[in-house]
Amino acid sequence: MKNKIGIASAILTNEKEYKVNTKCYTYEVKMIVQILADDEATASLQLDEKGGYVSDRQVKLIKSTDLSPKTKSIKE
Repeated sequence: MKNKIGIASAILTNEKEYKVNTKCYTYEVKMIVQILADDEATASLQLDEKGGYVSDRQVKLIKSTDLSPKTKSIKE
């Protein structure tokens, strides 16, 4: 299972424009999830609808990519 998370930060450069520096982070996430239920069908349904108890989670950063910095005007 892979999750992509992008984080943007805005840096004020002057009164009328600012730079947006955006990076894209790609993670590999492996989880062990436990569910209390009477049978496997109920457990599977509960997992899809509500999730479960995460008993183990391993996260590995795969890569970080800088996206082109862009300058935007502040509308007054």
